[in-house]
Amino acid sequence: MPIQLIAMDLDGTLLRSDHMTVSERNRNALQHASEKGVHLVLASGRTWVQLESVAQQVPSAQYALLSNGAAARDLHQGKRLFTFDFPWGDFQTLLSLLHRYEAVFETYCAGHSYLERRLIGRFHNESLPAAFIERLAARLTIVDDLEASLAGQTIEKVNVFSMPKQYYTPLLTALNQTGLFEVSSAIIGNIEINTRGVDKRAGLKRLCAELCIEPENVMAFGDATNDLGMLRWAKWSFAMENAHERHETRHGTKLHPMKRTAWRRRSSVMFYKIVLRESPFVKMAILSRVFYPFFSAGSLPKTLTKIQQTTTIKKDC
Repeated sequence: MPIQLIAMDLDGTLLRSDHMTVSERNRNALQHASEKGVHLVLASGRTWVQLESVAQQVPSAQYALLSNGAAARDLHQGKRLFTFDFPWGDFQTLLSLLHRYEAVFETYCAGHSYLERRLIGRFHNESLPAAFIERLAARLTIVDDLEASLAGQTIEKVNVFSMPKQYYTPLLTALNQTGLFEVSSAIIGNIEINTRGVDKRAGLKRLCAELCIEPENVMAFGDATNDLGMLRWAKWSFAMENAHERHETRHGTKLHPMKRTAWRRRSSVMFYKIVLRESPFVKMAILSRVFYPFFSAGSLPKTLTKIQQTTTIKKDC
């Protein structure tokens, strides 16, 4: 079956370790895939105001899943495709818990990131580069009263940016006990909260339904717990060498039989660089004429360099 769509996480997957830039090598690989007729999807926990600068670096990407699948955007037409609503009552319950455990959190709403003014001085995360935090801070919308400012609007996701370490586990426990939320993480120390049933899987599934693409024709890349649903749903799923351990223990049997050591990760996160001798699956896939674009030029034997043209995707199903 030809690959018709590739969904890729950003932080820890597509982006360099600065969390801001896409390497030229990755851009070229994605352009190569696009030229073969493959739909490219940036699948991120970020909302649009934080993802826009990445999308500008990858003009071949056609779609973006925002806020862990809570919304989707057509990057070429510049319009929102859909949004999964976060029930207002559940959002108020969440705010109560976050205040109780002294969390520093952003609220993603209609493509923007909102932060209460009282939290500005605590907006930091030791695991992230200072330059990246400055960029995030510059894109925040500061409000005095979050609940009053967002009343009646569509909430996408809440991102706990940091919090006192002693409250991390108690907050996770409290969130899970409510049964109201999807709780995940993309970087060390953060907690990402969506409404129940909404994650990258839900967003990718809906986008693919609109494009008339089956999971058998979807490839996905990710590294963190907020990617798990997407990786489970797509037929061709790959975790990064730097993936969270939870990927390996909870999702290992769902991934294609590729050893973790088969990924050669460099500082620029060359996620398409695979050691063929350690990956018989990839050899099989290419020899079977399955489209697989993520290799650097010259990294494949000449007998494996021919790639099948994918079929044209029709939206009328």
